[in-house]
Amino acid sequence: MWHDDGVGREAATAGENPLEQGQRGSAMDRVYAGMHSVAPSSREEGTGMSAAAHVLSWVARVPLPPCAGQTATAVLERMVRAALGRRGRAMLICVLTILAFTGGASARMVHPVMHRQTLRRQIVAAQRVMPQPVERMVAVGDSITKGDWDVDEAGGWVTRLATKLRASYHRATFLLDNAGVDGDTTRGVLARLARDVLAPHPQLVVVSIGTNDFDSGVPRTQFAEQLQTLVQRLRAAPQAPVVILASMLPIAGQTPGRLAVERAYNDVIRRVAAATHVGYLDLFDAWLGLGPSYLQALRHDSEHPNPIGYEWIASTMAAFLEAGYLDAQGRVMAPHVSPTCSPVLCGSAEG
Repeated sequence: MWHDDGVGREAATAGENPLEQGQRGSAMDRVYAGMHSVAPSSREEGTGMSAAAHVLSWVARVPLPPCAGQTATAVLERMVRAALGRRGRAMLICVLTILAFTGGASARMVHPVMHRQTLRRQIVAAQRVMPQPVERMVAVGDSITKGDWDVDEAGGWVTRLATKLRASYHRATFLLDNAGVDGDTTRGVLARLARDVLAPHPQLVVVSIGTNDFDSGVPRTQFAEQLQTLVQRLRAAPQAPVVILASMLPIAGQTPGRLAVERAYNDVIRRVAAATHVGYLDLFDAWLGLGPSYLQALRHDSEHPNPIGYEWIASTMAAFLEAGYLDAQGRVMAPHVSPTCSPVLCGSAEG
């Protein structure tokens, strides 16, 4: 005998083996109780729990076929826990699909449990309530980070990067803050680090600084100390972000000797990244590798890129992030080994 309680249909205990009923009931009761022990992450707190509770309540009401036994029930319990605990859309749909088949098997032995349209509505509802990944990133630096002279896209490579990531990960939400300031140096970034970089609680920070330190004659040792302090403060934050140091861009029109001095200055960034175990993206040698003509073709002036140059930086940065810092859903992840560049390729002749 069956009755409808407004949420799902439950079987009366008549005609069911009491032992099997108790095994299935106790397992699903543990799943339902486990709902309260799932701790949402800081990015997901307060979102989707009531809907997740509804899904779990519905799961608990779907009877497994009597032949499933305690082992199958325990496996299903673990899958439900994982689906709700990780907010895994794919896993949750998988659980719902399994329940559809087991419900169908139970229906053949007992009575119909759920119509196909009802199942479809449950899956659609689950897709709507499961939170999408929201990844916040901050790019901090000088006027090149700010995007000066990009007449086609306000925000330069940072805005262009956001567009590329959103096109690659349709279901993820990317929030990219541009913390570039004209004429800024490493000391200036340190002074505003808490307000402009740490306050938004980003998952990832790209530091692109050094050109103005070089132009203003800041000694390499001082530049290295300030940059290392900057990285250490980022990594010591309560919600420490993943950190990437981007190299400087080579200044166009320099003599070979002056270019060698700039290369040695830029090598400070690579050395600090290696010493602090954060990522390093070499744009310096990659830009030079395009050939002398590109030093002018991608520039507005001797230091700032033009729109084509900013597009090149954004594409390079997007490939760098997608290859090592984003998972298949677009979530930021820290790589086991931080990407860097070999001293043989990117190092300077000067120690």
